[in-house]
Amino acid sequence: MKKLILLSTILFAQLSYSAPAASPVDQGLNFYKQKNYRQAALLFYKVAYSSPASDKSKLAAKYYLGLTLNKMKLHQVASFPLVSAAQGNNLSVSTKSFEQIVKASDALDDKSLLYYSLKKTKVEDLAEIGKELFYNRLADMYLDDNNPDRAMAELAKVLALNPENEEALYLKGLSFIKKNDPSSAIVNYEKLYKRYQDKPATSVKKAEATMALARSHYNSKHWADAISLYREIPKDNDLYRQAQAELTWSLFRAAQFRSALSVVQSLNTPYYENFYNPEALVLRSLILLFICQVEDLEKSIQLFQKNYLSTLNVLNVWNGSNYSAIEHFKEVEQTLSQLKKIQDGNLPVFKGRLPFFVLRSILEEPDIKLKVSYLNKIKLEKRSLYVQFQGNPNFLKFGTKIIDARIKNISTEIGEMIKSQLQEKEVELSEFASQFEFINYEMLNLKKEQAKKKAIASSDAPVETNQVNKNDKREFYIQNGYQYYPFQGEFWRDEIGNYQYVGVNRCE
Repeated sequence: MKKLILLSTILFAQLSYSAPAASPVDQGLNFYKQKNYRQAALLFYKVAYSSPASDKSKLAAKYYLGLTLNKMKLHQVASFPLVSAAQGNNLSVSTKSFEQIVKASDALDDKSLLYYSLKKTKVEDLAEIGKELFYNRLADMYLDDNNPDRAMAELAKVLALNPENEEALYLKGLSFIKKNDPSSAIVNYEKLYKRYQDKPATSVKKAEATMALARSHYNSKHWADAISLYREIPKDNDLYRQAQAELTWSLFRAAQFRSALSVVQSLNTPYYENFYNPEALVLRSLILLFICQVEDLEKSIQLFQKNYLSTLNVLNVWNGSNYSAIEHFKEVEQTLSQLKKIQDGNLPVFKGRLPFFVLRSILEEPDIKLKVSYLNKIKLEKRSLYVQFQGNPNFLKFGTKIIDARIKNISTEIGEMIKSQLQEKEVELSEFASQFEFINYEMLNLKKEQAKKKAIASSDAPVETNQVNKNDKREFYIQNGYQYYPFQGEFWRDEIGNYQYVGVNRCE
């Protein structure tokens, strides 16, 4: 009987015992392991920002919240709790937080946050992010600071880990260019160029490697090699227009004036009329001056005066008005909207206050392009936030506040960059205007010389019976030094580059 009573007592004690309840952080980790990231994030957020938990628990919750939001691709929202956790007094949490900040900022292309986290991270502490990525980003940072030696030291560490790392090879070539050592850059870029030989013509990496190698040959004054490489960039590649501009200079430096004029004329066709490119017009005018083609030269000067002198006047007034960064950003929004309409096949009247072709050119500047891309990413993230956290107003308010503040700051930064670029364009156009004054002066002298020669010529010289447009054979154009363009009709991308200049040098 005593044994039965004892056994009952033990069973009653076992049934009465219950394990201590799991903490909200532990519950969140369980949801995280089950890949229920939404529920995990809500629990971590509650501990980090809403509950009266200990500082230690809050710090851990902020780290886990950032980790979870990174998994949900809400990188901008993730950065807020991660920065807070990284600045705490727990070394382990701080190190892990910086790792996640690197991931978030790398995904967003947010260089300011990325460089901040890189400076605070030690490579020996890395656990989740790859060391190759870490060293590449450090090299990128040093290149931005115009310190190629430090960049190459970091890249050497990457290539020691992986000699085939493509980004490291590209950045190493760029470092040589910044060190004014194009010959070494050529050796480096050759490796990438050969690696991409079998990739399709539309490959972005292949085009970038080809352009990098072409530029290195140009800097080394290997004109023939540069010309050959620039011509490999296909017409449907985003780098094609830039490749054509650089090809023109290569042909010009190689004294292939006729070929240079053929290419530069493509950059002045109606297809590209909405691009800012006064340099192409200057080069075209110089070539025409060298070969004494007065009629066409006069047209180029008139085109510059019509398109660019009026633009210079607009920039003088705009820059003198000292508009705010936000006013500049409004013009960016108008331009981006117009570009979207063009991509959709429409061409409405542009409603911006600044010339469209100037702003679209500025938006192609690498630093500005990166900022605009970042801005678009966080705008998409805002939409994703609303989709993933519907029905949770507190968390939505938390995430929206973070994103909206960043959107405002980035918009201001872009506006400031545009303001600076417009001031540079004003100076640049003023310099081009001075060059055209010189070209115009030389053209007038050339016309005088040609008039003298014409007056001295024998009055009984045989008269050319054939006239332009009455004989459309190619041989006639060659003999008489005229331009020849075989295509008639609308300008499409397939016809770009079809222009042929087959005229003679009239200076002879």
